Amino acid sequence: MKQLWKIIGIAAVAGAVLLGAGWALGANTGGVSWSRNGGFSIASQNLSNVRYTNLEAFNNISINVSSINVRVVQANYFGFEANYRDNSNLRYSFENGNLTVTQDAFNISQVNIMGFGSWQSEEIIVSLPRNATLEDVDIRVSSGRVIIDQLDCVNLTARLSSGNATINNITAQNANINTSSGRIRLETIVVADRLDLQASSGNIDITNATAEIFDIRTTSGRIEGTRIVSNGFSAVAASGNITVGGVFNGHTTVRATSGRIRLNVAGSESNFNVGTSVSSGNVRINGERGRSSVINSNATNHIDARTSSGNINIDFDFSR
Repeated sequence: MKQLWKIIGIAAVAGAVLLGAGWALGANTGGVSWSRNGGFSIASQNLSNVRYTNLEAFNNISINVSSINVRVVQANYFGFEANYRDNSNLRYSFENGNLTVTQDAFNISQVNIMGFGSWQSEEIIVSLPRNATLEDVDIRVSSGRVIIDQLDCVNLTARLSSGNATINNITAQNANINTSSGRIRLETIVVADRLDLQASSGNIDITNATAEIFDIRTTSGRIEGTRIVSNGFSAVAASGNITVGGVFNGHTTVRATSGRIRLNVAGSESNFNVGTSVSSGNVRINGERGRSSVINSNATNHIDARTSSGNINIDFDFSR
């Protein structure tokens, strides 16, 4: 009997620790949530739904939420829809051409501690007509996904503390996508000026992207890109491989601390100057092992590839 009570006691302590951890992380722990402003509250397990169609056109979108997935989709109208927990402190407004959505509480309802709570996801959906051109789109999510499919704007910003960003069919003047923990996936992107991508812990995948300047960084994760067109390209991976291919005009910098570098360049080798540096690994240029540089006095394009530990492969005359 004493042994049984000992086991029950250990289980109770473990449960309390898990519950406390859930509170600390802002999880929905059996209907209990924690607010940034301090204190605990009982979280509703019911989802409310609001849906607006045929809104007046808005020029700017500002979304700053804690724990709700965000989607921007194509429609034939300006619209807004939200599925959210009753006490998640979600606020939204449509004023002076601005769509604004905010949320105060860390009420991460997707997290289920000790089997309590609900697994239903909260979500915001913004609908835009195909021909809509916006000024500023700023989306910030502490814990959740961001999915954008079809967007034309001047400035796009998406920042996620924990979650994946999937962004397709975008035209923008500038775009900045940043996630602390999660994957970034882009496809069919046209950015007139700068495209900045950063993932502290996660992979970055790019397909069919054009920008004047690319600045791509990951602390832990790979960088992969195909059909890239750039007049200035920079990719830095502290720990992970870099594999990119496309049209690289101007100056191209690719650096890895620990990882392999592979560049597939659309264009003749005679149009490039190439410099490489490897502390531990091999270099191949157009399949020739041991070639570490290319010097063409009349070339206006430059490639600088460096890795501390890993091989470098650079091949020319590849199609995008």
